[in-house]
Amino acid sequence: MCAFNPRKLRKMLKNLDISNLKLEEVPNVVKVEIVFRDGSRIVIDAPAVAKMNLGGLILFQIQAQASSIRREEKIQQPQALIMPSGEEKKLYTEEDIELVVQETGCSREEAVKALEETKGDIAEAIMLLKERKSGT
Repeated sequence: MCAFNPRKLRKMLKNLDISNLKLEEVPNVVKVEIVFRDGSRIVIDAPAVAKMNLGGLILFQIQAQASSIRREEKIQQPQALIMPSGEEKKLYTEEDIELVVQETGCSREEAVKALEETKGDIAEAIMLLKERKSGT
């Protein structure tokens, strides 16, 4: 991960005469994705992210090693869950499953079950599995 130095950024922005800058580091960011209308995207793994509030406008700064940035031409189609009524509901992608497994150390089957229980909400699935693992 590249070094994140909020002090240097504050000093640089102060030199640009931007006062009252509140720069906060956003902790525990695993991945940032920028999705384009055509379905392609830029994926940034393990970035350093900071959040700034400038007069009601929230800006995010993303720093990463060049080797952790990749462009993907097409988004994978989400897995589907067949509901009892016969309708299909899209819940999660293969990458979502991999992320949950990576973050929790659970099996693929446990990750799929948690994603189904949380209707595809990755953060909620990770929290659910971590709670189950800790026994709370």
